[in-house]
Amino acid sequence: MTQNDWLSDVIVVNESSDPQIAGDVQVYRNATDVSYQLEHWYVGDVEHLALDGLGRRVVLGLDGNKVVVERTEPCPDGQALLLSWLLVLAQHLRKVRLDRATKKHFDLGAAEASGVLPTTVEGLIAYVGFLRGRAD
Repeated sequence: MTQNDWLSDVIVVNESSDPQIAGDVQVYRNATDVSYQLEHWYVGDVEHLALDGLGRRVVLGLDGNKVVVERTEPCPDGQALLLSWLLVLAQHLRKVRLDRATKKHFDLGAAEASGVLPTTVEGLIAYVGFLRGRAD
């Protein structure tokens, strides 16, 4: 195993009819969190693309009313898409945090306050965090 094997467990879902555009981007720790947090209707009713943390396409399906990962498959531009989605999400989160810091008087770190954000998938995932999972 390598240090970045954990990225194969991460699933990033982008709710957008155009995968080049970051819509509602959600970051999950693993397939179990996806199955507990995504509603079954999502799979058939919502245009989306899901990628793992390595940029491979994650095909979602159903087992009864439970969302499951059916398989992963190569996605030629997956790594670039993943990075662009996470960067848009991080930029949005930074704006929210900046606004809250102004109103609630908590401090941002110097880099965050000046607009410096991570530039790697790993760093962006660390910055934006995960949706709450079963252990949260």
